[in-house]
Amino acid sequence: MTQHIFTLNDIFRTTPWNPLVYGELRSEKHDYVDFAQTLEVLSDLLIDTKNSAERPAVCRAIGAYLHALEKQLQAPLSLAHQEALTTDSLPPLPDAPFAPGEELLREYCVALNTLLLDNRLEESMAKTLTGLLYELLGYLVEELTTPCFLRGDEQTH
Repeated sequence: MTQHIFTLNDIFRTTPWNPLVYGELRSEKHDYVDFAQTLEVLSDLLIDTKNSAERPAVCRAIGAYLHALEKQLQAPLSLAHQEALTTDSLPPLPDAPFAPGEELLREYCVALNTLLLDNRLEESMAKTLTGLLYELLGYLVEELTTPCFLRGDEQTH
């Protein structure tokens, strides 16, 4: 799986384009699993931001990856990721009262991210929505990186 090594300082240097943060968006060899893993890193950076001036920079990066993810959800996975998401037996589905599909979950994240990017919210509200976006991104990443193929099946995600 992809290893991401960038920090909040790297995100601040993303004007207009920082290949360290955004480089995989232009590459043909990355799929939704790569984007999900980057979103996980970005959500960690978002939750660690200490002031409202840092939040828009992280939200811009999250927005770019959520937009790219929309296209990649329908694209085929790399062989390496297909293998990583293949198992001999799928675990039973958990009893989850909140179980939106990946596309709807992505749309929720886009909506929250857009509110945070606007940077006009009271700080207490922004902090609450940042926590919610962090949780939803974590849920989305888990949905996208949990094994979902059975060995021997020829289906795609």
